[in-house]
Amino acid sequence: MYGMKKILQQRWEKILAGVFASILVFTLIGFFIIPVFIKSMLVKKLSANVQREVLIHRVKFNPYLLSLIVDNLVIKDEDGEIFASLDELFVNLQFSSVFQKALIIKGLHIKQPYIRVVRNGETSFNFSDLIPEKGNNAAPIRFSLHEIKVIDGKVDFWDEVKEVKHTLNNLNVIIPFLSNLPRHVNGEVILNCSALLNDTPIFLTGKSRPFSDTQQVFLQIDIQKLDIPQYSSYLPLSTKVNILSGYMNVKTALSYSQKNGSVSSRELVFSQAFVSLDSLTLKHKEEKEEFVIIPKFSINNTKVDVTDREITIEEIFTENGSLLLKRFANGTFNFQDIVPPVKQPEQPEQSEQPKRPWLLTVREFLVREFTIQGEDLMSSSPVLVTLDQVNLHGSGLTTKSGEKGLASLSLRWNKTGTVSVEGSIGVDPIIAEGKISAANVDISPLHSYVTDAVNLAIAKANVHADGDITFGYGEESSPTMSYRGDISLSDFVSIEKLYKHTFLQWKIFSLLNARIKYNPTEIYIDEVFLDDFSVNLLVHSDGTPDFHVILVQETKKEESLSMDQEKEIPPVYKKFMPPVTIDTINLQNGKIDFIDRYINPGFKSKLEDIKATISGFSSEDTKPAHISLTGRLKGVYPLEITGKIDPFPEKKYADINVVLRGFDLPFLTPYVGRYIGYTIEKGKLYLNLGYTISGNELYGENRIILDRFTLGDKLDSQEAISLPIKSAINFLKDRKGEIRLDFPVKGNIDDPKFKLGKVVLDGMVNLIKKVVTSPLALLGNIFGSGKKLAFLEFDYGSDRIGREDIKKLKDLITALYERPFLRLEIRGGTDQKGDRNALKLRRFTDLLKVQKLKDRAKKGKPAVPLSEVEIYAGEYETYLRKAYKAADFPKSRNVFGFVENIPVQKMEKLLMDHIVITDGDLRLLADRRAIQVKDYILKSKKVEPERIFIVESKIYSRRDDKKGKRSRVQFALR
Repeated sequence: MYGMKKILQQRWEKILAGVFASILVFTLIGFFIIPVFIKSMLVKKLSANVQREVLIHRVKFNPYLLSLIVDNLVIKDEDGEIFASLDELFVNLQFSSVFQKALIIKGLHIKQPYIRVVRNGETSFNFSDLIPEKGNNAAPIRFSLHEIKVIDGKVDFWDEVKEVKHTLNNLNVIIPFLSNLPRHVNGEVILNCSALLNDTPIFLTGKSRPFSDTQQVFLQIDIQKLDIPQYSSYLPLSTKVNILSGYMNVKTALSYSQKNGSVSSRELVFSQAFVSLDSLTLKHKEEKEEFVIIPKFSINNTKVDVTDREITIEEIFTENGSLLLKRFANGTFNFQDIVPPVKQPEQPEQSEQPKRPWLLTVREFLVREFTIQGEDLMSSSPVLVTLDQVNLHGSGLTTKSGEKGLASLSLRWNKTGTVSVEGSIGVDPIIAEGKISAANVDISPLHSYVTDAVNLAIAKANVHADGDITFGYGEESSPTMSYRGDISLSDFVSIEKLYKHTFLQWKIFSLLNARIKYNPTEIYIDEVFLDDFSVNLLVHSDGTPDFHVILVQETKKEESLSMDQEKEIPPVYKKFMPPVTIDTINLQNGKIDFIDRYINPGFKSKLEDIKATISGFSSEDTKPAHISLTGRLKGVYPLEITGKIDPFPEKKYADINVVLRGFDLPFLTPYVGRYIGYTIEKGKLYLNLGYTISGNELYGENRIILDRFTLGDKLDSQEAISLPIKSAINFLKDRKGEIRLDFPVKGNIDDPKFKLGKVVLDGMVNLIKKVVTSPLALLGNIFGSGKKLAFLEFDYGSDRIGREDIKKLKDLITALYERPFLRLEIRGGTDQKGDRNALKLRRFTDLLKVQKLKDRAKKGKPAVPLSEVEIYAGEYETYLRKAYKAADFPKSRNVFGFVENIPVQKMEKLLMDHIVITDGDLRLLADRRAIQVKDYILKSKKVEPERIFIVESKIYSRRDDKKGKRSRVQFALR
C-alpha cells in the first residue's frame, strides 16, 4: 500500500516535474527565446520590406498573456537619418485568434511613434518606394482590434521643394474597437484624435462603418489658430505676395457614405462648417505697405455636398478690414499677383458626362466698416482714392438659375462723399438692379484720367446721383447697363495745367430724369441744366490759344480717308450714333472771359449773363432742335443767338442767327489795330450773322454795320495789311455814317482746309481790296443788285441814255447819295469806228430831213426841230435826189449842163463818201454823253454839283481792251 502511494507520488512528482519543466521551458522560451526570435524576425522582415536599416532595442513577450512589447524600434533612411521610430509598441493578442482564424487583439498601444517624411520632388517622397504597385488583389486579413491607442506621436515633414519643415506632435489617437469580422462589419468605429500641427491644436472625432457596404463615415474636425504664413508655400499664391500674418480656425462635420455599395453613388457632405480667419495680412514683396488687412473673417454654418455639387453658407462675415488696390506704372495690379495664372483644365473626353455646375447659396453676407484705398501709378500723376465706412450686406444670394438675392452697399468717398446702393442681384443670368444714391462724391482725385486726354486738372467736382441702376449680360456675354434718374456734377473747377489758370467752372450741372442705356446705347434726358458757369479763354503770349494747350496732341496723326475711300465704307460702319434725345437744355448765369496776351497791349472781353435754351434735341426726330441764347458782351452789349440745330452725323443741319447790337469799337483797338494799323477813335458794331449747314455744306450771310467808324492814330504794326484803310472806310460809309457790309461765305465743313474764321477774315480783306481796285463794282453789289456801275453804254452815234442805263444811273445816284464822301468823275467816250459810222449815217439822214423842211417852208407849214422830221419810204428817193443835187461836191452832168440822174445806190454812196466825221465830232459826242449823264444826276437833287466832275473825253479804238461797247461813259470815284 505504501509502495503504491509512493509510486503514485513519484508519478505525480514526475508529472509535476514535467509540467513544471514544461512551464519552465514555455516560460523560458516565451520570455527569453521568442522575444529574441521576434526581434530577429522583425528586424529581418522589416529591413527586407522597407529596404532600410531596422533597429530594435528590445522585444518583450508574455506567453501567458500573449502580449508583445517592442521597445525603441528605429528605421533609418538611406541618408542615415531616422525614417520612423517608436518608443514602445504594445500588442495583446488573444487565443481566440486561432479558433476564429482572425487576428484578435485586445490592446494595441503605440507610444511616442515618430515618422520623418521628406518631400524631395513634386510627387516624390522618401517613402515613395514603399508604395505597393497596383494589382495586388490578395485577400484581406480578418482582424478584431480592441483599445487601439497612439500616444504622444510625432511626425516631422521636411519639404525640400518648398524648403520648409512642419511638425505634428502630441499626436494621440484612441479607437476603442475596430473589426472586419462578418459579425462586426455593420458596427460603428469610434475615433478620437488630437495633435499639435506646428503648435496648432487639431481635434478629430467621429465614427464610421468602414467595412459595411455603405462605408459610412462621420467626422468632427476642429483646427484652432492655424498659422497661415507657415503654409503659404502650399497656397495658390504668387511668389510676389507674402502672408505676413493670419490665423485660421476650422470646425466642420464630414459625412461620407456609399449607396448600395456602389462606388459611383458616393455621398460626401461637409456640414455645420465654420471657417474663420484672424489677423490676415498680405504684402507685395516689392511694396512697403500691406495691401490686405483683415482682422476678422468668418464663414459660418456651411454645408458642402460634394456629391450633389451644392454649397450652402448661412453667413459670411468680416469687419474692420483694409484693402489697398494699386495699379503699377507697367499697368499690372497688385491683387492680380495674389493668384498665379490658372492653367485651363483639359477638355473631358466625349464619353464623359458633363458635370452640372456647382450651386452656391449664401443666406447672409456681411462686410462692416471696411476701408479700401485705391492708388493708380500708371496715369500721368498718381491717383489716390479712399473708400471707408464700407458696409456691404447681402441675403439670399445664390447661383441658382432665375433666382435673385438682396444686396445693399454703403460707403464714404474720400471722407466727404457718400454712396449707397440697394437692390437685388442674380448670378444666372448675371443681373444686378437697384437704387443708387450718391452725394458730394469729389472726383477731382481722378483728374489724371482726364489729363491723359486734355491738359486740365480738376480741382474740384462733386458727383450727385439719385436713380435706379441695372447691370447684366446680354447676348454673346456682352455687358449691359441702364440708369434712370438724376445725375449732377456740382462745384466743378478745372485748371489749365500749363499756365495754371482756371479754365472752366460751374456751380451745378444736372441731368434730370435721365434714361441711359448701354448695349444697346440709348440716351434720353428730360432736361440738362447748367447754372452759374464760367469759361476763361486765353491766347497766350506765344500765340497759342487755350484749346491747343488743353487738347493733348497725338504723337502720330492718322491719315484721313480720301473722298473716294470714304464712299467705299459700308453704311453700317458709318451709322454709329446711338439714339439721343434731350427735351430741354437750359443754361443760366453763364460767363465767358476772353484774354489775348499775344497782342500788345492785351485784349480782354467777356460775355456775361448768358442764358440759353435748346429744346427738342433728338437724333430720332426729323425736326431740328431750337436754340435761343442771350448774353451781354462786356456786361453791357446785348448778344442774341437763335436758330435750329441738328448736329447728328446722319442729318447735320444748322440754321443759326447771331445778333450783336451797339458794341463800342474802341475796345477792339488792341486786337483790330494790329491788323489794320490804326487805333479806333470811335464807332459802334452791329452784327447780324446767319449760318446754315446742310449736310457738309456751310452757307453764311454776314451782315455787319459799323456806325461812325473812325480811325485814330496810326500804329506801328508789322502785321497790318498794306491797303488804304481810311479810303476804304470813307468809301463804305453811308450818309448816316454807317458802314454796311454784307458778304456771304460758303464751304465744305468736312474739308480740313476750310476754317470759318479764316474765310470771314479773307472776305473782309477782299472787300477792302475791292474798294481799292473796283469800287464801282462793289457799289453795284451794294446798291444795284450786282449791276456794273462803272460805265454806261450808248447806242452808236447817240447821246441818249437808254432805259436800262437809266436804272443803273438811279442805282449810282443812290450810291452817291448814301456815300456823301465820294466824288464822281465822268469820262465821255466814243467808239472810233462804231460811233464814226453812226454819226456819218445820221449826217446822211439829216441831209434828207433838211430838204423836207425846205418843202414844208415853201408850203407855209411851221418849222419843227430837225429831230422830229421823219422820212417815209415813199418820199425817201425824192429827198435823196434833192439832197444829192444840193450837196457841194462835183457831180456828173449831161450835155445840157444839168446834174445827171443816177441810181439811188450810187447817190447814197456819193453822199456818204463826201460826209466827213472828224475826231472833234467824236469828242463832241463824248462830251454830250458826259453832260447828259451829269445833267441827269444833278436833276435828281440828291448829289451836290461840286461832287461831280467831267474829265477829258476819250476816243476808244480796238486797241482799248473794253468789254462790251466802247461807246460809253466811264465812271471813277475819288
